[in-house]
Amino acid sequence: QLPDGLQRLPDRFAAADPRGVAPDVAPGVRALVRCAWDGTMLPGQTLPLREAIQNSTAELDAAAIEFMSSTQREMDAMLGPGVFDHGMLARDVVGAFGLIKSLNF
Repeated sequence: QLPDGLQRLPDRFAAADPRGVAPDVAPGVRALVRCAWDGTMLPGQTLPLREAIQNSTAELDAAAIEFMSSTQREMDAMLGPGVFDHGMLARDVVGAFGLIKSLNF
């Protein structure tokens, strides 16, 4: 069973195209999501998304930390120290990565 967020993803793509410029995108997203969830995206390999995420929690943590660190450096260089709310960014990033790790898309 696909998580709710992944089930809604094709509809979110369709809603982002109110003029119908790319009507084929939403069905393609539906197929892509199903293949990723089932682990049939790559020929000859089967690694369901759930397992890939569970096997990569250390890498996800490292990616979140690196993203927060590099963003802080870049924003401080651009805006000056103390202008950008790094605490809010950290809360958002930690929360988003936590949702991914708990398969809550």
